Amino acid sequence: MSTEIQATCGEWDCSPEDYHARIDHYGSSMLSDFRHNPAYFHGRYIAGTIPPDEPSRAMRIGTLLHLLVLQPHVKVISPPKFDRRTKDGKANHEAFMAQMPPGVVVADQDELAIAKACAMSILCHDEASQLIALEGECEHPIWWIDEETGLRLKSLRDKATAGILIDLKTAADASPEAFARSMYSYRYFAQAAHYLDGHEALTGERAQFLFVAVETAPPYTVAIFELDDDALRLGREQNRITMNKLARCLESGDWLPEFSKGVNRISLPRYAAYQEYEV
Repeated sequence: MSTEIQATCGEWDCSPEDYHARIDHYGSSMLSDFRHNPAYFHGRYIAGTIPPDEPSRAMRIGTLLHLLVLQPHVKVISPPKFDRRTKDGKANHEAFMAQMPPGVVVADQDELAIAKACAMSILCHDEASQLIALEGECEHPIWWIDEETGLRLKSLRDKATAGILIDLKTAADASPEAFARSMYSYRYFAQAAHYLDGHEALTGERAQFLFVAVETAPPYTVAIFELDDDALRLGREQNRITMNKLARCLESGDWLPEFSKGVNRISLPRYAAYQEYEV
């Protein structure tokens, strides 16, 4: 079901799984995939020749954290530790999974324990718990059309409330210096710009974007971050370059990255000059 506003933006009433299955609209992670390698994007999302990657341990813990904090009505359980290297262990595991009712999420014991510790730390943190408690919509998908390219875009906001968009992140180190590096490495700055622009396209209002970060090891420290204007400006600039290039690829059918065309003249990395070699 979709509620459209002048056919240029709208909201979806669907699960996060159905949201991610909608590859006819482009989310922030899809744009990052295209920016990294257009050929991979084509194989993954258009030709269907590249299967999705298996979620990493960090991603699985992050997903569980979102369920525990933002969708506490979802039942999450962990199975006994069957030794699936044996015939009996494999059979017992399959029997356990077969009896699970619909809607129940089954998680690894250790990963669920970490996610529960992270969730408890967030809910015990004064400022973070107040943000989570604000009235608003959780895991809420929206879509909009980019005016310049006509691309259909989407975002799945962790929580949208009272002019604030809240995004939960797990981190090995939630100190400002370390998280700033994560902001750049994982392109959180581009994600924030994408989400803010989508919110403005849908509502006509500018919002504030806050990251709630929690460490995945004791003492599970929590910190709240907001990107400065320069970081958001860079995110918008990079998103614009990416969307313009994606639109050209969709029109031309040319998905080769630039380095795959012609002959590349390269030098050794700079550190090579400082290596010592034994004769």
